[in-house]
Amino acid sequence: TQRGRASFGKPGPYRGAFSEAIRGLSWLFLKAAGWHVATDWPGVPKSVVVAASHTSNFDGILMLAIAGWYRQKLSWMGKASLVQGPLGGLVRRAGCVPVDRSQARDVVSQMKEAFDAAGTLHLAIAPEGTRDANAEWKSGFWHIARSANVPMLIAVLDYGTKQMRFEGPMMAGKD
Repeated sequence: TQRGRASFGKPGPYRGAFSEAIRGLSWLFLKAAGWHVATDWPGVPKSVVVAASHTSNFDGILMLAIAGWYRQKLSWMGKASLVQGPLGGLVRRAGCVPVDRSQARDVVSQMKEAFDAAGTLHLAIAPEGTRDANAEWKSGFWHIARSANVPMLIAVLDYGTKQMRFEGPMMAGKD
């Protein structure tokens, strides 16, 4: 904070009127909820956003609002059936990257293909693999970042100060 006011980090570049409308709604939501972002957008076109800890649905809503304020589209993995049918296009537009679990294809390969096909992709992954409190993380986020050769951004949600910040970008190492 500066002079008693919450400060906001610098967002990504202007992306058009629709993006600005989303940014305005996101700003209203964040202000009403008392949250602020403390860091600038890292400025990378592709990343695995490590979103931990993920213990409630509010975390996801908060991350979407933060991404909207930053003028960024946040994507997540969902089962392939979510993007089929009459609302499938909206679900995909909202950020769902479909995962086909009916075939003998691993998720890491599917996400590498999604990163390869996209000009910009920020894939949020909750490393706990559940919304329950879990001290041990699954390693899928690391495998995806390493396979796709994209950096990881660590999204830190500090509920005590209602501040969000990014740590990174950092590349996945060998261990």
